[in-house]
Amino acid sequence: MEALGGAKNLINRISRAGYTEFENPTNQTSSYAAAAAEDDEYLDISQSQQSYHQQSQRPQNQYQPNGASLAHQQRQPQYTSMSHSTSSDLDRQPTGAGVAIPTLTVDDVIEDLGFGMYQVKIIALAGLAWMAESMTVNVLGVLGPEIYCKWQLSADKEAAISIAGFLGLMLGCLLFGSIFDRYGRRFGMLFSVGWSALFCLITAMSTRYLWLVVNVFLMTVGAGASSLAAVYSTEFIPVRMRSTAICVMNFFWAGGASLTSIVALVFLGNKSSVQGGWRALIAFTSLPLFLFCALAYKYLPETPRYSITRGNPIDASIILKKFADENKKNCPVGNLVADQVHTSGRIRDLFGSKLMRKTTICICIIIFVVRFAYYGTILQTTEIFQEQEIGSFCDLQGAVGAYRCNAMCRTLHSHDYVDLLLTTLAEFPGLALTYFIVDKFGRRNSLVGVLAGIAGGYGVLLFCPGRTLTDLAFFVARALAIASFNTIVLYGAEIYPTNIRATALGFCSFVGGSGMLFVPIVTNIVSKVSSHVASAIFVLLSVLGALTAHSLPVETTGLKLGDLHL
Repeated sequence: MEALGGAKNLINRISRAGYTEFENPTNQTSSYAAAAAEDDEYLDISQSQQSYHQQSQRPQNQYQPNGASLAHQQRQPQYTSMSHSTSSDLDRQPTGAGVAIPTLTVDDVIEDLGFGMYQVKIIALAGLAWMAESMTVNVLGVLGPEIYCKWQLSADKEAAISIAGFLGLMLGCLLFGSIFDRYGRRFGMLFSVGWSALFCLITAMSTRYLWLVVNVFLMTVGAGASSLAAVYSTEFIPVRMRSTAICVMNFFWAGGASLTSIVALVFLGNKSSVQGGWRALIAFTSLPLFLFCALAYKYLPETPRYSITRGNPIDASIILKKFADENKKNCPVGNLVADQVHTSGRIRDLFGSKLMRKTTICICIIIFVVRFAYYGTILQTTEIFQEQEIGSFCDLQGAVGAYRCNAMCRTLHSHDYVDLLLTTLAEFPGLALTYFIVDKFGRRNSLVGVLAGIAGGYGVLLFCPGRTLTDLAFFVARALAIASFNTIVLYGAEIYPTNIRATALGFCSFVGGSGMLFVPIVTNIVSKVSSHVASAIFVLLSVLGALTAHSLPVETTGLKLGDLHL
């Protein structure tokens, strides 16, 4: 962890000028004067004991750019600051002539400045990261069947590739959740995406089965931080736009999944058109990851909420000033204070109170179900397409013997990848559905509805439908699975305090992500023995998720991030 801290500090020092307009002067006796080297919109009070009357007399530590007059400065909206202040200090604010200095939290400032071009850029960058990580995860759905035939693998070895990838996702959730809270959101994003990019290239060069499994595991460790991109974006977004912003980000995820199917069609669908096969596919997957790293290194800021919570008001003020400039809004006047100043969160904090324990357990169960349904749909789709003469979903039953005979192995063809693309496109209407329901019906009710819908989609498969109805059932299941994933990520980002938000979502994704480990067992093994049992597992788990969602103790719709105290 010390090495990570040193790397984070080095990145921040080198690239700070890349996403701010300011450089801190050597004299930092005042907390916000240090952030105003070339700006006239900050008025600083270095000691909280100074009176409001003393401010009007221009104290010595007041910044006065280019000889500007006090009257000119007073015409501009200004921030005043109290370094390392918390909400408990509000009763001790200096007053003068019966006038109190207004106090502002980061939430207050974000709500005042509203939604604008600055957040659009933030969502675009975070969305690019999510799209790139989506490609890293979804490539597992086509990698297994391709390697199975090329390397003459058994069914259990094919399943082991997916299990290794899902284990990497689980570990990444836990590891990067802690890194996000300890070393910052910006550093966590750069580190996780850079890690995935590096091991994508290494995976593409794997020549032996064991090394392939190990490299797939390491590649997906970085992708485990994908859901934490929502934590980053949420901390910049006003309450009224939060659900919309997260839905837009999920369109990037769906775009990454669709792009994976298109690229797979190019590299794997027509064997004579493009050389390289699955290696070229995985190498191509690394390109968006490297693109994000290049852009984020220069343009991705730390979140002001994280900075102020960790006792860094100078950094928070710099970001908020750029925020105001790009949104073409005036900065409000007042002392910027933190709701609370904490060290980084700990996992045991998630079980500190009865309400917190119940919330954490419920979210873990829901994520378990959501991950199982989403990735189960992805892998089950390719399994069905790989069976050459399938007439219905139930025809997978008894196919174990055929799959053990590698001479009968059939790789996916162009029309299979086209069908895979069509089922992947189901994510877009699923996300559109989320946009319309999460604010109207609330987070909890939305989760109950979409999880019950997944149970209905897989319930259709119990009756052994034909290929067309099977495709339709998977289309509906995938649409609702991504809707449920979107909603629970939004809920988790809203419910927890800032200091443990990333740790909490990472921990819940780690525990709940264990559902992914059972997916290859069900899709690669159980469904070939009894398709009815496989379908029944999906139905029962979806019903469990819906009941758990109904038990969530708090509805977060319309609440600011600082409003909840679990």
